[in-house]
Amino acid sequence: MTPQVFRSYQVKATQGYNCTVVQAARATTATPNLFKPVAIVSGGVKETFIGADLGYSNPTNLALEEAVMAFGLSQPVACLVNIGAGNSGHISWKPNNAFSSTMMKLLHQIATNCETQAEIFTKHYIQTPGLFYRLSVHQGLQKMAVDDLNKQGEIKTHSLAYLQEAKTKEQLNNLANSLSSCIEITTLEAL
Repeated sequence: MTPQVFRSYQVKATQGYNCTVVQAARATTATPNLFKPVAIVSGGVKETFIGADLGYSNPTNLALEEAVMAFGLSQPVACLVNIGAGNSGHISWKPNNAFSSTMMKLLHQIATNCETQAEIFTKHYIQTPGLFYRLSVHQGLQKMAVDDLNKQGEIKTHSLAYLQEAKTKEQLNNLANSLSSCIEITTLEAL
């Protein structure tokens, strides 16, 4: 599966689709059974997109590759923001003799796990305060399934509770300061 990169800036490579930020966000979050697919027309051609959860649940590496291609290795970086969809809990499986729906669910969990990649980035940038920001609801979404449309109120409740936590408020405040001050902490090459 090859991801589609939506750009609002010019690059030497294939430009891709000319769409709004809202269309791009909806296309990347269009998870089957949860959010509807999104149709985008570019150059007279209509294409329908679904979410990037299989293999690209945490596209941070892809974003860094794109930044290097667009801006070059010497580009200053003030911060790196990683927004998650909530912690789905630990992945586990009790083996049995059949290749069952349980095994299929396990494989889906592994393919859509974005927490492992987030943890790798957190550990990598822990010695550079103010560079890496991970925002993701860490409690309450563990039992949610991809098709839990009827639980959107519960998802909202957990998300709002996360945003009210002192640690989250501090992190958001630090992130806002980092974004508004644009103080170079590193370069793309050093990332």
